[in-house]
Amino acid sequence: MFLLMAEVLRFREVAKAFPGNRLWEFLGTHQSHVDWLGCHLHDLTQPSFLQDWTRHTAKPVVPVRKGGYDEQFASDPKVFRDGDHWTIFYFGVGKGGAHIMIAFSRDLLHWTAHPEPLYKAGGNPSGHDKQYEHKISLVYNPADDTYYLYYCACGKDGRGIGLITSKPVASGR
Repeated sequence: MFLLMAEVLRFREVAKAFPGNRLWEFLGTHQSHVDWLGCHLHDLTQPSFLQDWTRHTAKPVVPVRKGGYDEQFASDPKVFRDGDHWTIFYFGVGKGGAHIMIAFSRDLLHWTAHPEPLYKAGGNPSGHDKQYEHKISLVYNPADDTYYLYYCACGKDGRGIGLITSKPVASGR
């Protein structure tokens, strides 16, 4: 919030009005993008090396699929490297709920979505995710060789954080 307000108040310009003032010099420095030599406050929220984006002009890389578990929308992607390929977890809405979906790529541009959800809405017997599960966070714990997939669960008890776990799948299986 401070950095946003500093933009509005134009700290960089104020610093120029007070040459040699260490406080204004410090604050002014953090309102401009500089070469990435160290850690400037503003660059933590808006790194200078991320300013020149190129929009991918083709269709969405993971489009919605008519009649699929993601027929209404595919949203909230999380991309991970998995050996020799990339994996994207996302949630799809279709067939009566929001489901945790997965797709695969070798080049980050061309994706193949699995037709079935990784986890369907209503999969937990308690009903805590009867309507939706979406917005995942994936963590691997080497101490117990287990993946922990946390997700937003919506069901009979309202909203909460759900959890499913999995052991790694051996190569070639």
